[in-house]
Amino acid sequence: MNRSSAQVGSAFSPGAGVAAQFGAPREDRPAVDVSTFASLLDLIGLRRSDEFIAHIGSDLDTIGRRIDEAADRDDRRALSEATHALAGLAATLGAERLSRLARHPDAARAPRASLRLFADRLEAEIAAVRSACARLADARRPI
Repeated sequence: MNRSSAQVGSAFSPGAGVAAQFGAPREDRPAVDVSTFASLLDLIGLRRSDEFIAHIGSDLDTIGRRIDEAADRDDRRALSEATHALAGLAATLGAERLSRLARHPDAARAPRASLRLFADRLEAEIAAVRSACARLADARRPI
């Protein structure tokens, strides 16, 4: 069903909270699935886990910057490309909340003010994923 631009705009009023627009994270789910991430670390090996964590962080930072820039420019195509990359990386890491948020179907139609809120919400979730990945990698290191 096609909605008019007025209906879409009213669903994304700039005064509405980010959680109402793009869904609050389900705190009962971890930022990163432990078993999925552990499997990745097993594939990579403990010796390379620091390098892997640094690479993940770099990729998340790069994609986060692309999302911020796209939101600031109101560049829907660049935003779509960046969120697609983020959704794929997040799914690989077992970061279901971030992957789901990055694929949010209404983001491409959101008014510019809400787009900035969306980018900020993604940034917060990216930070949670980075922290969880580092914590999980640290927990697997021998003492």
